[in-house]
Amino acid sequence: MNKILSAVNESNEWGQVFILEAISTYDPKDSEEAEQICERIMPRLSHNNPAVLLSAVKVLLKNIDYINAATLRQGVIKKLAAPLISLLACEAELQYVALRNISFILQK
Repeated sequence: MNKILSAVNESNEWGQVFILEAISTYDPKDSEEAEQICERIMPRLSHNNPAVLLSAVKVLLKNIDYINAATLRQGVIKKLAAPLISLLACEAELQYVALRNISFILQK
């Protein structure tokens, strides 16, 4: 997983999307690995490409289920808010996706 996570930094935008989608299918072994994945993916939340941002959100939402520490889990969820809200300034299709993700986060 470390090699795949380091490949994210070395890839172009669409390469990052494909790698993040692959990471989203991976089930971490334990809470520590899930925390490490979240830490390595968090910088993608400030990416300009909405596809990279949404793929990062998908990875983070999946991995927070494996994190045992409630405070860390809440911290990750709070960091998701600002990037998703920034998508509300985009076209209508992205606004819809952002609002659906916000609704899903609120349910979690």
